[in-house]
Amino acid sequence: MRRLLIVGRVLFVCGLLPPLVVPVLAQANRDAWQKPDEVIRALGLKPGQVVADLGAGKGYFTFRLAAAVRPGGRVIAQDIDAAALRTILRQARMLAREASDTAEAPNVDVVLGLPDYTGIASDMVDVAFICNVYHHVRDRATWVRDVYRIVKSGGRVVLIDFYKRPTPGPPLAMRIPEDQARREWEAGGFRHVETLTFLPYQYMMVLEKP
Repeated sequence: MRRLLIVGRVLFVCGLLPPLVVPVLAQANRDAWQKPDEVIRALGLKPGQVVADLGAGKGYFTFRLAAAVRPGGRVIAQDIDAAALRTILRQARMLAREASDTAEAPNVDVVLGLPDYTGIASDMVDVAFICNVYHHVRDRATWVRDVYRIVKSGGRVVLIDFYKRPTPGPPLAMRIPEDQARREWEAGGFRHVETLTFLPYQYMMVLEKP
């Protein structure tokens, strides 16, 4: 059995794996097209929830998610890129030093996973958040099954990825069409709830674990 790779707030498992997520558009203008504040509002997160930021990279959404589940909630920032997770850990430590009280301290853990294995304990998360990641996953069926494992019954997956049409972003050949993504997640046991279309280049699909 694979050892779970959960890493605490002040502890990091050293290692180096090839990155799952690479920049697809210049980060300087990402806020304009990614609309992070609108995305966070659309998630409808509640205090006390546990969110897995799968393929978190350097934490573009991680700390926004963490703020949305306070008080009492936490975010598990997961990636297969150890260097990216070290960046998140450094930022969490900096914010902890700056926090005026414990309620404002970063509620973020980091987890080093594998390409087809999140490394997160089973039935742990209320929401699995997956942004700009799915088109990089090679063995999607295996990965979807592992995401199913970590999500609680009644929990949600929120999948944001690029439309398969000419827009800024990754090459068309890499992109997963919305209808194909839906079929793959439904085959993995999830129920489609809705697909939001307010992002200019991406669909935002909401699925639920029965």
